[in-house]
Amino acid sequence: MSAPPENVGERELAFFFQTNEPIPARPLLNFLYEVDRIARTRGHLGPAAVVEITEVRTGTKLVRFTFDRKVALAALAVAVIALGHDLSARIQQPTGRLAESVAEMCLDHGVAECVISTSEGQVRITRDQMPAIARLREKRERVDRIGQAFGDDSDRWVSGLADSAPPAVEKDLLERPAEDLRLGERAGADGRVYTIVGKLQPPSSARAKVPVQNWQFDALSGKTYIARGINADRIRIPATATVVLRAEVGGVEAGFTVLNVKDVFLPEDP
Repeated sequence: MSAPPENVGERELAFFFQTNEPIPARPLLNFLYEVDRIARTRGHLGPAAVVEITEVRTGTKLVRFTFDRKVALAALAVAVIALGHDLSARIQQPTGRLAESVAEMCLDHGVAECVISTSEGQVRITRDQMPAIARLREKRERVDRIGQAFGDDSDRWVSGLADSAPPAVEKDLLERPAEDLRLGERAGADGRVYTIVGKLQPPSSARAKVPVQNWQFDALSGKTYIARGINADRIRIPATATVVLRAEVGGVEAGFTVLNVKDVFLPEDP
């Protein structure tokens, strides 16, 4: 199929991705998951809605959804059209999981255009209308710099485990310039938040060099720190695991630089 449908049924949405390359399952599944998740939010069809994939065509990719819930057909038709417009707006946002899933297909699999077909007609979204593409490219470039500095697995992180609520990792970690990721030699508190990779040891560890009752953090650089502010009730990290700290410098005690820890991250499994 070389062209998207001009319109679809009242309970349907169709997504047409113009490309000359195959789209692998994983990025497409990420997109399908997001459509299903958004459709079943209370602002749209609600959690009891049925979202069915009724057609998938390969090559230039066409995916057709059918939606259902226990309401009058006219109300359902209006809700599905509104959902189509919302999905279109989300794809044109610079951030968000739906926008990033489409941006990934554009960057990696040659998608030049996304067309959303509703019972009202079509909404065409070209690559130039997807700012998430530029954001994803920039993020990957920063991840490459992080990988060069800290190893091949440092581009994936899971939720924070320290006292404060975990931040958005992509915003707080991956958008930092690589030159900010290494802690300087200055021991004095400067108000900056540093991101450092290494290993944690709990208080009273047999291998600990720092004074008793202090967490010890051994950075990949070879330097040992005192780590403060870690919630022992929430943290579950194997002693051999490499972790990432986000922390402020809090001065010097017993010859060790003190890190006031804000968040702890574990590398994500591949």
